[in-house]
Formats: sequence, structure tokens, C-alpha cells
Amino acid sequence: MLRAVLVCFIVFFVAAEAKTTAVDDLCGAVGSIRSRYGDHVTREQCMSVLCHGSPSPCAAARDAPSLATLAARLTVANATATREFVKATLATYPVYGDDDDRSNATVAEEEAKAGLRSCLELYTRAVPALEWAAGSVAAGRYRGAREVVNATHFVTVACEGIFYDATRQAVSKVDGGFFVMSAVASSILEFLLMNTTRVA
Repeated sequence: MLRAVLVCFIVFFVAAEAKTTAVDDLCGAVGSIRSRYGDHVTREQCMSVLCHGSPSPCAAARDAPSLATLAARLTVANATATREFVKATLATYPVYGDDDDRSNATVAEEEAKAGLRSCLELYTRAVPALEWAAGSVAAGRYRGAREVVNATHFVTVACEGIFYDATRQAVSKVDGGFFVMSAVASSILEFLLMNTTRVA
């Protein structure tokens, strides 16, 4: 009887272990480290950004490198979406020509427009850099890609400090989403650099 119970327990344990996926393993590992710049990404955040949507984009990932490629591509997509959101928000403000009457423009409106332009410029520069990084990750070159992702990670901090009116809440929500995505990508690349020789 005891032997039968033991056999059942072993079979159950092996089956449970077999159900773990590449994303389970990677996000569990990433959740236990801090990135180079001190950001701590939880397992839940990692799983959420990599596996969001239906069908789940992480379902077909076979291993950590394929998940790193996915994370890099999602970071590009997120930065692009944020750039387009900032551009669309800026377009809602009136544009004055040299001879137009600017007397109706409030100080807050002018500050908001200036802030949006600055943030848009940051994201416009970040997107092609992240596209390069995604290509490098797909080719197994992690070191340079990690540095790019780390650098663009601070675009969100700069944009966050720009806004002082109602625009801030709307932009910060999207900007914050990119912050989390880039933090996850950075931590995954940090983990791979710590645990692989495929660096360049």
C-alpha cells in the first residue's frame, strides 16, 4: 500500500514538473534578480507582459533565447504604440501660425504642447534603437542590446517629469506600460548575460 502511494506521488510530482514551460522557468528566475540599474521585476509582471493577449504570444516559445526575442519585439511594439499615442495627443491641441492670435492659448496649454513635443522626440529616437536591439537579440547578441534597452528605459522617466496638467494622467498610463515592458526585457537580457556564453 505504501509503495503504491509512493509511486502515485512520484508520478504526480514528475507530471507537475513536466507542465512547467519556458516562460515559467524564465520568469521565475528573472523574478529573483535585480537588473543592472536596480529595477526588480516580479514573476507576475514578467508573465503578464510576455503572455498578454489571445493567443498568448509566449505559448510557442521554446526556451529563454526565444523569450528574450519576444520581449525585445514587444518592447519595440510598446514604444511604437506610446510614440503614436503621444503624437495623437499632441494633434488635439490647436496649431498657431505666425500671424494667428495666440491670446486664447493658456500657459498650461503651451506647456503641455512643449512637453508632448519633447516626449515625442524621445520616443521617436528610441524606436529605431529598440528595433536594432530586437534584431541583435534575435541573432543572439545580448550585450549591446541590453545597453540600448537600459538606455531607452529612462525615456519613461524623462516623459513622466514633463507633464504638469491633465495630459499627464493619460500619457503617463501609456508611458508607464512601456516602463514595465522595458524593465522586463532588460531583466531577461541581464539574466541571459549571467547564464550564457552567447554574447557579443
